[in-house]
Amino acid sequence: MADTKFFSKNLALLGLLMVAAGASPQLLAQTATEYIVRGQQKMQQRAYTEAIEDFEHALKLNETLEEAHLLKGQSFFYLRSFPEALNAFTQAIQYAPDVSETYYWRSKAQLEAGDYHLALWDAVKATKILSDKPDYYVQSGWVNFCLERYNKAAEDAQTALGYQSSHAEALCLLGRVRLAEGKLTEARQYFAQAVKASPENALVYFHQAEYFIQEKEYNQAIEVLTASIHLLPQQPEAHFKRALLKLSLDNDLEAQKDANRAILHDRRFWKAYALRGIASYNLQEKDRHEYDFRVYLTQAKTAKDFSFLAEQICFLPKMKIIPMLKSSSLVPKPGP
Repeated sequence: MADTKFFSKNLALLGLLMVAAGASPQLLAQTATEYIVRGQQKMQQRAYTEAIEDFEHALKLNETLEEAHLLKGQSFFYLRSFPEALNAFTQAIQYAPDVSETYYWRSKAQLEAGDYHLALWDAVKATKILSDKPDYYVQSGWVNFCLERYNKAAEDAQTALGYQSSHAEALCLLGRVRLAEGKLTEARQYFAQAVKASPENALVYFHQAEYFIQEKEYNQAIEVLTASIHLLPQQPEAHFKRALLKLSLDNDLEAQKDANRAILHDRRFWKAYALRGIASYNLQEKDRHEYDFRVYLTQAKTAKDFSFLAEQICFLPKMKIIPMLKSSSLVPKPGP
């Protein structure tokens, strides 16, 4: 990752600062470097908001520092502030257009923001600049997977495995592709290989849960999601998915707790509000479920977004028609 690479480089530069005497024309860049190193240390402590402040101090001293823009973007990404992350990565590219890692990270942010075609362009650009980096092909593969280009996604995963035969995320990607194709036996094998290759990787268990969900083994899915959350608690998607499973098993209280954790980790996670609202409705907590539905309906911008709640109402046997949802003032206008 960029933070490790730049940390080593800038730590050496800090050593030079300690022996430098007096003012010099290089003082500006050296002071900016101090802020960058301090920001990287805060990133390692997951103090991302404080890290961003340090990177912004560095950029005030020298706005052309590509590494500060990149690290600032990564910090925003970890905070799930994707528009801000995209802006920072774009600034980094403006000052250093040939750094493959920046395109890779911008692709990740584009994917999270739902801009699949832009995400694919950035991922492919990263592979063109540096063609032997398996992570870049995996990123391209995930974008192709989201675009339902399963053959291309599988090709990307196989290319990544050609460079690193035990790449856990590439194996997970193949597992997800085979699931989408209905090839459950192959999918199970790929997920098992991924767990063996990287048993401490939280994302491996997150993706493996999809296999158990498709097999309707919901308790097993909850178990592997719990393993994923244990390894990496700051996963709003994992908490959300576990909440949905618990809701389907009529465990409303635990579903409500998991949906709440998802919101704590990402307050813009609109589907988590809908899910918490459903659980609260089932628990007859009127004020809470009305609040959550209002937040959800305010944030849901398109008809596709709004359909999530309708799908859950139909899917969950305990749900009844909720009177407040009939209010036209709460229902967003149909969008693209």
